[in-house]
Amino acid sequence: MSRFPFEYAKDWHVVSYSDELARSEVKAIRYFGRDLVIFRTEGGQASVLDAYCPHLGAHLGIGGTVAGESIQCPFHHWQYGTDGRCVHVPRAHKIPAKAVVPAWPVIERNGWIAVWYHPDRKDPEFDLPAIKEWGNPAWSERYTKFRWEIRTHPQDIMENTADFEHFMELHGAPQLEERIQKIDGTTLHWGLTYRLTDGPAANGRFLIEGDSWGLGCGPNYIDTGTFKVVAMAGATPIDEERTELRLGFLIPREVKADANLSAAAEAYMQGHTGAIDQDVPIWENKLYRPKPVLSDVDGPIGAYRKWARQFYAEVRQ
Repeated sequence: MSRFPFEYAKDWHVVSYSDELARSEVKAIRYFGRDLVIFRTEGGQASVLDAYCPHLGAHLGIGGTVAGESIQCPFHHWQYGTDGRCVHVPRAHKIPAKAVVPAWPVIERNGWIAVWYHPDRKDPEFDLPAIKEWGNPAWSERYTKFRWEIRTHPQDIMENTADFEHFMELHGAPQLEERIQKIDGTTLHWGLTYRLTDGPAANGRFLIEGDSWGLGCGPNYIDTGTFKVVAMAGATPIDEERTELRLGFLIPREVKADANLSAAAEAYMQGHTGAIDQDVPIWENKLYRPKPVLSDVDGPIGAYRKWARQFYAEVRQ
């Protein structure tokens, strides 16, 4: 993208929620400027391959079907395993050695299906952690999901976590009482604490903390002073111009069971996503400044950008 000097990050990127891909289901998807196919085998394993059959180029995601633990091409019914290697050619005595579809490393965790991107297709350099709330009977079983398609780069979306001032100026948040940023290798931890001045939790504190696992995804832990919420964010480049942002909320079951708290949680989710709606026109029209003019009240944007450089094979700055 001409407004941003970045390639695609070598990183884990969310390409689907787990519950959006059933057993034996096949879907055509497009990320990183490439056509891909995602499928789940009869045994339940999720797999992502490049889209086109090496035989005569049919798109595996358009009319392709699952055959056991493989995906079957709709054209001549060649079958490919989750590692992309051809395992069956009808009536052939020998499978061609070059009958391989490039496969993507996949992690299915936290209700997500994520793929590893590297410009040279090298192996993953770090893992994705598991959050304790996912699969915990005390929390909701599924995400409440929101999606945006935004003309920007994932790094610029995730930079919001270091741009503390915009929360007050753009989103009307209360005055910050505390802000933190800690870096641990490929994980960036951040946090904001506000003093509440009105409502049922007046004189209490609103706390939001988050972990960025690379530039692609991570959890936000929110304590509103009345109830807690977990928001899982994932930003995946569709192509050089567009990023898909996913946000999924998990709510404690005891909150959902209480009519008043449930309504408050719904209002919080609408407010949180409404703030992202405010961000979108800024993201879509701003220019990345490699050397921004910063004031003494700005958040640790420089530290964030220095941390972010590790996720690129090359940074054009």
